[in-house]
Amino acid sequence: MDKGKVKVWHDDEQDILYISLKEGVAVDSEEIEEGIRIEYGVDKEIVGIELSKVSVFLAQSIAKHIKENLMSLSSK
Repeated sequence: MDKGKVKVWHDDEQDILYISLKEGVAVDSEEIEEGIRIEYGVDKEIVGIELSKVSVFLAQSIAKHIKENLMSLSSK
């Protein structure tokens, strides 16, 4: 992987979005919020971020945004 190049991929079967921030093997991780896991390399640097159930998360986020926009339009 090129230095500083971010890679992103989605596992359709598991519905996981993975963001690779730097080259390296994850040796530790922590779930900072339900469905959000940070992976750390040997020097404790962040090497990746894993988002579980990403389709559900995106659908909820989009629905919330649409609802907020519709409410603001109806109040005008």
